[in-house]
Amino acid sequence: MFPITSTRPEEAGASVEIPPATRARLGLQREPCWVIVTEANLFAWPGPDLRQTESGETGFVYGILPAVLMQQVKLAFAAWRRRGGVRTIRRTE
Repeated sequence: MFPITSTRPEEAGASVEIPPATRARLGLQREPCWVIVTEANLFAWPGPDLRQTESGETGFVYGILPAVLMQQVKLAFAAWRRRGGVRTIRRTE
């Protein structure tokens, strides 16, 4: 699980911008957001990334990313990992 930020990362390759349509579908802000690939959150599944649906129905929103965006994130993370700069952070629910 990678963190998301609304602050433009300074270092090239440290993030992947989330497209406007994906931000809207996920219920994120309209302003640009980025997936940070310099760190990875570790937690037990299901974890804090799950939230109840706004409609009040039973179930959860998992926030699935489009395959193209996920591939960009995976490639950026792999490149950053080869540089030896990835941090892992243990999270709790």
